[in-house]
This record gives sequence, C-alpha cells and structure tokens, in this order.
Amino acid sequence: MTAITHINDSGNTDRTITKCYIMDSSGTDRLVQKIIVRDSSGVDREVFIYFSATPNATYFYGSGSGASSSGGPINTAICTITVVGGSGSETFAWSLVSYNRGAWTATSPSTNATAFTVATAFAELAYNSTWKCTVVDGDITVEVIVDAAIDWFNTA
Repeated sequence: MTAITHINDSGNTDRTITKCYIMDSSGTDRLVQKIIVRDSSGVDREVFIYFSATPNATYFYGSGSGASSSGGPINTAICTITVVGGSGSETFAWSLVSYNRGAWTATSPSTNATAFTVATAFAELAYNSTWKCTVVDGDITVEVIVDAAIDWFNTA
C-alpha cells in the first residue's frame, strides 16, 4: 500500500511543504525537520524532510601585495556551507559559474568548506567570480551561490 499525504490550503488547493514550524509548550516556534506518518498497514512513512544549505557569507575576498607586478596563488577567505536537515551523508560539489579573468579553482571542490584561488593575479586588476555549491542528500538537491574577489597590489 502506498501512503499519500495531501496538504491543502483554505481554498482546498494542494500545497507542498517547504518549511514548517510548530509551537512548543512555551510558545516558541520550532523548526520541524521531519514528519513521519504511519500508514494503514502500520508502516512508518517519511512524508516531509526539511533540508537547507547556507554559506557563512555570500562574498569572499582575498588579496596580496608585493614588489612585483604580479603574485599568486592568492586565496580568498574560506566559504563554509552549513546543512540543516538531511541524513548526514551529504555530498558537496563546487563549480565555477562565471568569472572576469584569471585561472580560478576551488581549494576543496568536494567538501563543505573551500577557499577560492587565482593562480596568478596582476597588479591593479580586479578578479571576480561566482561559484555554485551543489549539495545532495539522497533525492534532495540544494544549490548555493556565492561571489569571490581577489586583488594584487603592487607595492614597488
């Protein structure tokens, strides 16, 4: 037997739950991370799981300076993805979406924490990029977008 769960609004329109809160006995809203129901055969069925991924910031910067007109490699600050919900067996995949110049890489492209690197930066040029982290937990996929920038300052 297949369990079917419908959530309807006041106009009797089917809705999908994307985030759910419940009020505890002290009146504090608590995020519901999972809803399990028991079907008519006595089998527990997971009908909802809240899953999100958020970065510690949306912009990451790095810079270097020296007497030459170029330098590198130069790293940005570390971007860390925090996951809420899920099974704990998430996978992470960083990919470069766009950039204006330079050879960009992610230092740890398959983990939740990475810095972004430009191999060589030239003085007085701004290096900008946009990155996407695809977080997968079973059948659930979430994408996080962040921006990164690097500068090299010639001190000669």
